[in-house]
Amino acid sequence: MSSGALRLGRAASAFAGLSYAFSGFFVVSVVFTMIIAAAAWLPWLLACIEMVVRKQEEKGDVAYSPIPYVLGGAVVLGMQALAGHPEIVVITLLVAAFYSLVRLLILWRRIGALGRVARLAGWLLALVVIGLALEAIQIIPLFELVSTSFREGRPATIR
Repeated sequence: MSSGALRLGRAASAFAGLSYAFSGFFVVSVVFTMIIAAAAWLPWLLACIEMVVRKQEEKGDVAYSPIPYVLGGAVVLGMQALAGHPEIVVITLLVAAFYSLVRLLILWRRIGALGRVARLAGWLLALVVIGLALEAIQIIPLFELVSTSFREGRPATIR
């Protein structure tokens, strides 16, 4: 029986999860809980991207609506921003973009329908846009704070 988004066995899924959870990145970041809280959402986002692409592979010539996975991925991005570490969000977006590009290229080679691949790319872009819109409740106040911080590069003014 397979489990997980990549359809690997339970043992492989457990090994992958433990390897990610106890990776060097997480071990050295153990004192920075906001980094761990943000980075923990990356596998969920990649799983949503995988499901968007895989469902199209399974449907073949029939187009389908990946709305549940797109909304799930957008919520994952929104939750990641609430962890309070925007650098991890940027890194996650870069990893997700690269993974999406590779998966879409593989899909294009398999089904050969550029229109369907472009449509899925649009859905994945919508995932990011909706996710960034959900992140706005955390990111906009952060940028406002940074603009008045002494770390911004100019002397702080007392108001």
